[in-house]
Amino acid sequence: MSLLSRLFVVLALGTQIMGLATHETPLLDPSLSAREVALSQASFSDHHFNNMLRNPASIASTRGVAMQATEYLGISYSAVAFVHNHFNTSFGVHYVGSSVDTMMRSVVDTNDNGPPLVKETDDIIPYEYHAISFSTAKMLGNFSFGGGFRHKTLILDNQTNTNIEGMAGIIYTIVDEFSVAVSITNYIFDQEASNDLQGTEPILSTGLKFSPTKKVKFFMGVIKNNNEISTHPTFHTSLEYYMNDYLPIRMGLDHNRYTLGTGLYLDPFEIDIALAQSRDPIIDHQLTIGFSYGLEEKNNLY
Repeated sequence: MSLLSRLFVVLALGTQIMGLATHETPLLDPSLSAREVALSQASFSDHHFNNMLRNPASIASTRGVAMQATEYLGISYSAVAFVHNHFNTSFGVHYVGSSVDTMMRSVVDTNDNGPPLVKETDDIIPYEYHAISFSTAKMLGNFSFGGGFRHKTLILDNQTNTNIEGMAGIIYTIVDEFSVAVSITNYIFDQEASNDLQGTEPILSTGLKFSPTKKVKFFMGVIKNNNEISTHPTFHTSLEYYMNDYLPIRMGLDHNRYTLGTGLYLDPFEIDIALAQSRDPIIDHQLTIGFSYGLEEKNNLY
């Protein structure tokens, strides 16, 4: 066993002991791409333009366009991302949003003959969520640096909440087969309110990628997100395996739930599908579908 392989095994075992002792299940962000969902949010140490929001450094030297569709807590969201490289610097734009006009208003009906009852009225409650992000990244030797900011708007009934947050990240490629990454996202500059989509605490992520062959990628990550019920770091690990040039399969453990996914690569088109398990009976499993168009020549797997 090589020194690099031994290092990978030691890190995997040490991190697993720390991370799997917890029982809380964090919610998935509707901004995640299908590949990120299938890989348990652990793939941010990989240079891929769909990792922009978890680690802006990941878009360095990448180019592409992607569209994502996901259902999150019963609401459908759509996203689009565009990354281009100019003068050895990458620039990315990402938008995700949803607009719902089917939510009915509920009121509490009190009476003297029994307990209060919750009843739906004929009124519709407006709901909209919009988030747009801008990022830039550059590769300098074995290092990739990235940064950006994000503007979020949530409209619910007669309330409108906005916030502006920053993000930054680094990827260090030790050798072609091994890289490590650190990122901070959701760093709040200005915020009006807090909710499930507009957290107040920064999210810290550290991870690594190990590729023993061109067909296999292992990912591990530790994410500290105090916006969740769990306020300690959570462990994420996943595997991406290419059965052939066109068909990758993905599986992982997102803290304490399973994720699965696959894709179809017809260069330059990519279709990705991901399913994330829900451990709460009132929340459905998360299904995400992504369509990407790579603007760069792909590397052969063999």
